[in-house]
Parts: sequence; C-alpha cells; structure tokens
Amino acid sequence: MAANRFEIAAPKWNGGKRCVGLNADRLNCDMVEVDIQYRDKTGNRVFPGLLNMSSTKVKTYPVQVVGGGVKLHMVPIADLTEQSIKSQVVTKPAKVCHACGGQEFWVRLGLGEEEELCCRCHPKPREEV
Repeated sequence: MAANRFEIAAPKWNGGKRCVGLNADRLNCDMVEVDIQYRDKTGNRVFPGLLNMSSTKVKTYPVQVVGGGVKLHMVPIADLTEQSIKSQVVTKPAKVCHACGGQEFWVRLGLGEEEELCCRCHPKPREEV
C-alpha cells in the first residue's frame, strides 16, 4: 500500500476548524500521510505524530482553489487518523543480563542480602532432598 507524504508548515483556519489543504493532483496513491510542522510559542509541535487518511476519503472533502489554480482538498485535522506507533515500539523486559542477554533470574540469599542471578550464567543449584 503506497502513500504520499504531505509536509504542512501550518494548518489553515477554515470557519474555526483547523484544516490542512492537500493538493488534489498528488492524490494518486492509496493513502496520504500528513506531517504538520506547526509549533506553539514554546517551540513544541502542536501535532507531533504522523496523521493519515485514505486518498478516496480525502477526495470527498471540499476543494479550495489557491494561487496558480492549485486545487486543495480542505481536510479537518480532527478527521485525520494518527498512525499506530505500536509497530515502532520495542518492548524491553524489566531486566536483562549484561553478560548473556538472558531474561530469567533467580534470587540467591547470601549474607542477609538478596542477589538476582541470571539462570543462564548462574544455573540455580539443585535442592537437596
């Protein structure tokens, strides 16, 4: 599934709604990705993530003709969907052995202190019966 990316410097105010104008001539892919670069007075991005929508849905929004006869579909930002970042997030285990990368630990009590040892590097001693 191909996508065209639009980088928007600042949203437009269209009747009190924040909108982005997407060039009708660039809607030749399945999806559009919108990256709004607009920052507040403290320098933080107001819309930090990538937003997306299908090209067919974008084509249903009203068209505004701007300088040079460029046709823009005016899409309210609220109608765009945030891209899922779940696929980008890597879950890390709570603890990892620095020597072997093992993730299973056992606790050894010694001299009144608990010590967590990696099951790979330090196999748990067999209990005597």
